[in-house]
Amino acid sequence: MVLYTIILFGAYEVPLVLGRQHPRMISVLIAQKFGRFDLLALPQAYVLTVMYALLVSVALWWFGPGSEKKAS
Repeated sequence: MVLYTIILFGAYEVPLVLGRQHPRMISVLIAQKFGRFDLLALPQAYVLTVMYALLVSVALWWFGPGSEKKAS
């Protein structure tokens, strides 16, 4: 389930299937910010990347192996 969620966060196909620009998936937004020549968008891309990495790390820590409580 965790792996599916991580893949879903990074899906590029969902915006393409929806046919609209908003809301964009976080990975698509980050790639677009990094690809621009605007220097003001670059720090935003770095912040989004760090936030995404923290979100995935917390999700892996929370739902990862060893997180289930064993009954006494």
